[in-house]
Amino acid sequence: MSTWGLNNDFAKKIALLILAINQAGIHFTITSGYRSADQQKELIRQYQAGNKNIYTPLPIGKSLHGNTTWYGSPDALAMDISTSNPYYAGRLAKSLGIVWGGSSDPVHFGARSGTL
Repeated sequence: MSTWGLNNDFAKKIALLILAINQAGIHFTITSGYRSADQQKELIRQYQAGNKNIYTPLPIGKSLHGNTTWYGSPDALAMDISTSNPYYAGRLAKSLGIVWGGSSDPVHFGARSGTL
């Protein structure tokens, strides 16, 4: 999970979620973990250009995808996972204490209010 730039404790929860999703037979693709400010800017640009495959991205500094440690290393508290059954994946996430983005952002899985 470290390749996705996730907070270590959050990565453990996401690993459990991915195992549960896989065990349920739900197809999934991980699309995003940590995002730099430049990556977030590009996502915002694509969204504003009308890309319908992007859900409303938060401004730079507001997204849990952009969290860093006090010394600047990636420490994201959010991951985007596209699934073949987002509602079931959302229920699995909730059972693990992970917040799901719901129908407005079905690929988003994050820590509750930026905390574990």
